[in-house]
Amino acid sequence: TGDSLRLEASADTAYFMVNDRYFYVPHLVVLHEGALMLPAETLAEALGCSLTTNEQDGTLTLVKSGQPAAAGTYEEEDLYWLSRAIYSESGNQPMKGRIAVGTVILNRVASPSFPDTVYEVVYQKGQFPGATDCTPNAESVIAAKLCLDGANAVPGAYWFNGADEPCWASRNKATVAVIGGHAFYG
Repeated sequence: TGDSLRLEASADTAYFMVNDRYFYVPHLVVLHEGALMLPAETLAEALGCSLTTNEQDGTLTLVKSGQPAAAGTYEEEDLYWLSRAIYSESGNQPMKGRIAVGTVILNRVASPSFPDTVYEVVYQKGQFPGATDCTPNAESVIAAKLCLDGANAVPGAYWFNGADEPCWASRNKATVAVIGGHAFYG
């Protein structure tokens, strides 16, 4: 912590937090020789800095160019439904798997082939029935915030299912990724 800065990070997590805004770390925060290692580009963004590399010796320099991140502002309805869908579909999955489920929902929202809002995608017949009667845990809310801030674990994926369960998408669409217990298709 410091003047207008609060940074929290834990080893083996897929995110860190600056001033109540979460930043995605796809390859996890790493503990190395007693120090937490964060990706320099993402840390620079979070701290409101530019990142330069000395070509001669490879050292990185952070130069303050703006303000540290502020808490994200999210459409309450989007955060509400996205966090519930993530929890009901992937509450037992690693953070990358939760983000992948959130990504599928937001990919659908952005596509003209699906409904236009998170609420409409979640309520589309037969798609995310468990989202309507659950209370998400903290990790699912964080995953939803990461997705709403642009984290994207499965670009181009519009469907998912249990990794070993046949479904329409597994027979008709290309596999984008397998994460945790889910396969994602696009």
